[in-house]
Amino acid sequence: MAQLIENAQFFFRACAFLTDYLIVSGSVIALVFFILFAQQNVNNENLSKGELNLLAQIIFFTAFIGYNTIFECSKIQATPGKILMGLRIGTTSGNRVSLIRSIIRNAIKTAYLLLTMINTTLGFLVLLTVTASIIGTEKKQALHDIITGTEVIKKSKAIFSS
Repeated sequence: MAQLIENAQFFFRACAFLTDYLIVSGSVIALVFFILFAQQNVNNENLSKGELNLLAQIIFFTAFIGYNTIFECSKIQATPGKILMGLRIGTTSGNRVSLIRSIIRNAIKTAYLLLTMINTTLGFLVLLTVTASIIGTEKKQALHDIITGTEVIKKSKAIFSS
């Protein structure tokens, strides 16, 4: 019996990313509201809009890296979004991704989002390059996959060899 490895198409990766982004964003919004509520009840002072924005961004980027890293390093090798799309992540040699490799991979992915927030044009160009790399490479790897030696694949299907 042999394993057939099929790399994940852009559409499925994008849907998985969007699902995970919404999960993390929803959690961060709830946490920020809790912090605001707790802070008002403790000292009756409000955070300024700038402080609140910075706090939310720090929490989001930390949570996004942590969320993806924990799930991708696990035995499941997939975030809930990837599970929903029938995907998993591994190294190009077929092994589970190490903690360090996953942290680097997700820090790079998060940098794309940060660039988009800082400069929309630059962020758009980076995301366009990432999309082109997924569509244009043989293993459908994004830049962060190429840099870290990882790939996103559909869950393996066993096929009988004759």
